[in-house]
Amino acid sequence: MFEVSTKILCVDDSPDILALLEGQLAGRYQVRFAASGAEALSLLASEAPIAVVMTDFTMPGMDGIALLKEIRARSADTVNLMLTAHADVSVAVSALHEGHIFRFVRKPWDVNLLCRYLDDALEQYRVVVTEQNLSAALEQSNRKLFEKVQQLEAAYRLLARWVQFSPAVIYSASFSDDEPRLSYISPNIANLTGHHSQTFTEQADFWRTHVHPEDLQRVLDKMAGAEADDAKVQTCEYRFRHRDGNYRWVRDTFRKVMGADQAIQIIGAWTDISDLVALREQIAGENTDPFLKT
Repeated sequence: MFEVSTKILCVDDSPDILALLEGQLAGRYQVRFAASGAEALSLLASEAPIAVVMTDFTMPGMDGIALLKEIRARSADTVNLMLTAHADVSVAVSALHEGHIFRFVRKPWDVNLLCRYLDDALEQYRVVVTEQNLSAALEQSNRKLFEKVQQLEAAYRLLARWVQFSPAVIYSASFSDDEPRLSYISPNIANLTGHHSQTFTEQADFWRTHVHPEDLQRVLDKMAGAEADDAKVQTCEYRFRHRDGNYRWVRDTFRKVMGADQAIQIIGAWTDISDLVALREQIAGENTDPFLKT
């Protein structure tokens, strides 16, 4: 993050001017003083960040325009003011283009007006740096958010692979008027029923019309009678018509819960128990065979 500095650097080759500025400003601002362009650049480096630079126009070696141009290159956010006794319009135009001057201060100056200019310059600097800090914070937040999204997408892809190979089909459904309405069902439902998952969620009565008519009311009664309690797991078994027209036995293990919007929901999992039911029937048949009784 960028520091919101309140330091002001005054540059003038005249000791009398610097003494006058120190007397007028030292008690009110964080002021640094330099007697030349070279000294100003040295202070700019050692005292950084400098919020405002106010320099004289006419100085030996490096004039005010050259100094502010260099400051602009080194510290683009620093707000620049120029002290000048010159009324030459071309000087002002040159300074504006090359030094990016925020205000001109005419010699001799009115101290109240000078302080107002400095206050405006400090506010300008504060606004610029604050915007940069906000942009940096937003960029950092966006970067972290992007990383989280990438992690979630990677986790989702992994979960999707696990679900695809899992024998259990997970689902969620709203429950009103004693009827479940599927809102999500995992893609591996196609392995169990031969139907695409979207078919279950897009057609409101698809599940109902594919449950065996002899089992439907029993299943609905089981769901309706279940308490909305996260800790209580309910189980029911019923037949579901496959896309090939045959019925498969399904074990439906579910919880009835209260959602954040106080709407009742069902979350659960289906597994194909057709082979298990067939084995039960086979064992039951063998146990009733009189030739097997002792």
